[in-house]
This record gives sequence, C-alpha cells and structure tokens, in this order.
Amino acid sequence: MTQTPTSTSTKPTATPLKSFWAAGPTLHYSHAFVHLFWGLTMGVYVLTCFFWHYLLIGNLVALTGDVIDPSLWNLGRFVAAPISIYEYPWQIVVLGGLMGILATVPVLTAQLYRFRYSLPLLLALMFIAKLYFFGLLVAISCIAVACRPLRFRSRFISVALCMSPQVMYWAIWGGYTTADPIRWGFSYAPWIYAWLTGLFMAAVVLGVGHYTRYRPGLIFGTSAFVLAASFGIFQSQIEFSERDYQFYVARNNPEQVVEFHDYSLTGPIDAVIADDALRSELSGIFYPTERTALREKLKEEIQNLLVYNQWPQWFQRKMPDRLRYRSRRNELLNAYRQFMDRWPQSKRMPNALYFSALLNEYQPDVRYFSRTETLRFYSDYPFKDNMLIWQELLERFPQSPESLEARWRLARHIAAERDFDRAMTLTEVARSMIRQQLQAAQERSERVDKDSIFAAFESPTPTVMSPRKLRDLDLRMQRLQQLMGRENRGPDEASRQRLAVFVGLNPYALDYESRLDGLIREMGKDDPLLDNVKLAKTMLIADPHDRAARLSELAATYQGRDAGIRAAYETAMSLLLVWKDFPPGNEYRRLLLQDIHHILTDFIASYPDSIYVEQAESLLQTLPPMQ
Repeated sequence: MTQTPTSTSTKPTATPLKSFWAAGPTLHYSHAFVHLFWGLTMGVYVLTCFFWHYLLIGNLVALTGDVIDPSLWNLGRFVAAPISIYEYPWQIVVLGGLMGILATVPVLTAQLYRFRYSLPLLLALMFIAKLYFFGLLVAISCIAVACRPLRFRSRFISVALCMSPQVMYWAIWGGYTTADPIRWGFSYAPWIYAWLTGLFMAAVVLGVGHYTRYRPGLIFGTSAFVLAASFGIFQSQIEFSERDYQFYVARNNPEQVVEFHDYSLTGPIDAVIADDALRSELSGIFYPTERTALREKLKEEIQNLLVYNQWPQWFQRKMPDRLRYRSRRNELLNAYRQFMDRWPQSKRMPNALYFSALLNEYQPDVRYFSRTETLRFYSDYPFKDNMLIWQELLERFPQSPESLEARWRLARHIAAERDFDRAMTLTEVARSMIRQQLQAAQERSERVDKDSIFAAFESPTPTVMSPRKLRDLDLRMQRLQQLMGRENRGPDEASRQRLAVFVGLNPYALDYESRLDGLIREMGKDDPLLDNVKLAKTMLIADPHDRAARLSELAATYQGRDAGIRAAYETAMSLLLVWKDFPPGNEYRRLLLQDIHHILTDFIASYPDSIYVEQAESLLQTLPPMQ
C-alpha cells in the first residue's frame, strides 16, 4: 500500500518588536564607567545652571509666578539687564556659551545614553536656571532624539533637527523690546551664538565619538570646556564686581525708585473719609465730624508726622504699599552696603557711596504736601547727619566725578560754620573739575560714529554724574559762590553770622519763612544780604502769577545785583508756568509768550556774564516763536 506523503507548511518566524526608545551607543560600556562620566556631566550642567541663575536672576523667585506669567519667558530681558550686551559685547559670548550648554547637553545625553538620563538635567534647567518653559521645549527635543523614528544614520543631523524647539523659542522670545531696529537685531546675537555653540558641541562630541566608539566623557569634556571658557571670558572682560554693581547699586538708583517719586495722597485721604467705621473711630477721639474740617485735620496730622518720616496709624490702614518709603530706603541701603562690603576696592565704589549718601538726603517736602496733597521728596539740601558719608566719598575718591557733589554739600556745610574762604576753595576746585569732566564727556561723544551699524554699542558709563547733572551742579556751585562773595559778607561779624545762618537754612522746612523774617528784622536797609533774603522769601509764593509780579519788582529794585539778576530770570520762569496753564490759541497765552520772549531777550542783553545766560538762551530757543 502506497503511503501518501504529508505536506508540511512553513510559517515565517515572527520578529520581536523594537522598543520605541533606543539605547545610545555609550551604554555599551561598563555601567560604572558610564555612570561616572554621566555624573560628571550632570555636575557641569548644574554648575552652568547656577552660573546662569547667578548672572541673570540673582535671587530666587516664586515658582508659580515664573510658570504663569508669560512675560518671564522672555529672554530679551537678559540682553540689556543686569549686564547689557550693548555696553559689554563680550556678554554675547558668555550668554551664548551658557545657553548653548543648557540647550544641547540634555539632547546629546538623551541620544548617546537614554532619555531617562536627561531627566535630571531637565529638572536642573527648570528649577535652578529658572527656565521653565524653555525646559519643556528641551524635553521635547530629548524625547524626539531618543526615540527610534528619529534615529538617523547621521546623528548630527538628528541633533540639529531635534533642536528646532529651542531655535523656535529663541526666535519668538529672544528679542529685546526697543524702538531701535539695529539694537533689536543685535539682541538676537547671544541666541544665534548659542545655536552655533550647540552645533559646535554636537559636532565635536559626535565627530570624535564616531572614531572612539562614543566612549563616555565626550559630553563632559566638551561642556566643561565651554563652561570654563564662558567663565574665564566673563571674569576677564566684565568681572563679577560689575555684576554685583548692576544688581545691588545701578538698578537701585534713588532717582528711579518709584517710592521716591511724586504721589498724590488725595485718594488715600478720600478713602479714610469714606470709611464710615474708621471715621466713627476718629470722631470718638475728638476728630471733627464734618468732612471738610476732618480733611484739614487729617492733612495737618500727616504733615506733622511726615517731618519725622512717619505716618498716622489711621492712615496706614488705607495706605498703598508704594508709600512705605522708609522700608524701601532700608532695603536700598542694605543693597549698597552689601556691594561695598564685598568689593571695597571696586572702581564702582564712588557710585555706591554717592547713592548711599544721596538716598539718606531724600526727605518729604512737607510744605508742598500742605498745598497740593502730593507727597514729593527733595534731596538738594545737605543734612548734617549725612556729612560723614560725603566726607568718606571725598577722602577716598577725591578725583571721582561723584566727589564733586560731595564738595558742594561740604562747602555749604562749611559756609554755614562761617568758614567762607575754605568753602570758596572747595567750590573753585570743584568747578575746575566739572569743566574737565564736561570736556571729557564731549570728546567721548564726538568719537562715536553715529552712522555706523555698531553705534548701538557704547562704552560703559564710568560715572553716574551725567553732563546734565554736572551742569546743574556747576550752577549750584556758582550760586553758592555768589552768595558767599565778599559783597554779601558785610562789614562786621554780625553780618557774617547772618550770612552763615542764611546759607545753612533748609528752604523746605516748615519754619523757613519765619526764619527769613527773623533775618530781615535784624537787617538794616543797606544790609548787603537783604536782597538775597527777600528773593528767597519771594520764591516761596505759591501762585506763579503773583510770584512773577513780585520778582519783577525785586529785579527793578536791585537791578545789577546778584539777587536782582536772578529775580529777572525767575520772572520769566514763573510766567512760563502761567503760560503752560492756558490752552493753545488763547489770547492771554499769546501775550504771555511775548512777555517771556521780551524778558529773556532783555536779560541776555543786559547780563551777558550772568550764570543764568546759558539757561535763558536754551529756553529761548525751545519756546514757540512770537505771533
């Protein structure tokens, strides 16, 4: 019997599915070897994050605010502050080098190791460098480069392609908001350099790794080199003292601190009066119940306590945080002190001492508040309590531009002690130095080629004393010199004593007018100081129209004398305030403009050597022409 052969069917053998995540070539080496260099890479990356945080952020900020507020995603804010690339072009290299490490090392780690090896790097990027949203985009790059579909034969192309989210972030949030298109274009320079640095690092790691079978240590060595280069460039070309100066001093300029700007107290006072419960409490302790009388009583109490830099308890319940200027002053003084203690030999020490002394001079103008319900500060009166700081500035840095302000304040204090000759010497030396500083500033300005594309870059300002400040200081010096002149000292000791008292008076004090009246009562009609005292009293008239009329009388009475000359100039300035109050097209406004033109023209012709001629000529050029 023939047996039929059975046919066997052959089925294809099923191949195992490949994992979505691919293992990098570096993992082929021993685990101890791999983990050692991964740990070193992690250390370099964390140091980079801390360096970035120290340079640009300085102090820790709230996590929720950083995540929620899109404005904090903007890298452009780091272009101009705290270290401006327009003043320190080497900062482009520093920022670009650090950002290149932050953007590239996690991607290379995910490619040559596994994705999970990049997770600690991403956490450091987000929570140490405070680049939260950027960290999410870098995480997307790490996922993309670590997954099998994007594992091309060319690992470099894979890295370059997967870094697209970082490039997109730099393009959207890397620009610095400015009206200058050239500056805006240069604001992308750090991030372009970061992209090139990242490609350079990838080329070195992958290029060398191709011949060394991707041995561990390539990422560590390359990133350590870039970090060391960035650190060295920053220290040699910019210095950490400059970074601290920008953080603790420059951005805390008292003139730019909002707590010391004018602020109307009408709103808070209205809020106190509108609060029925609070008004009931006040009426229970003998405050008026009628609103107008209550308002005057509240203003009086605020005024009395402002003299001592304090606020009434009832006012603090409705007071906005902006009015807490005392605590803000302490914060600024602590910041200045932190810089001065850390860098006592820094070239920026004069600036820090200047800000520290000037901030202590800021005091509320109580008389101005009583008239306008507006809190305003003044700083142009030298208080005796601050003389030690000004003296330190002058003794330690006598050639610095900031010492010029110290010379004026010390000269005024010395004149109030009746040592007029010594005060005159101080002002003469200071005026000579001011002329030198103004000439140097003019030469620096002339060397700048404003038509060049590189005009966006400028040398760091070596001093806070701008030409405008120097000219204002020079005018104050000349006023003090005129006041201390021998024609005002009088023939006897009593006259010299009155001059010393007058120089030392605080024009913002509540008793200033009464002190002037006391001096006038002591003087005879021929006293050489009488015209200056009368001028000072006339300048206290609040209404500019009435003040202009009284000044015009003084200018005619004391024609040719220093007080009469200044009275003529101040007449035009007071009329200018009246002119601004009328709308364009008003007939009286047109007549006022004619009067101002005539007064200034006559002033320039009559007193060509006056210290106010330059200001008068400048004002005359800016005024609209007479119709």
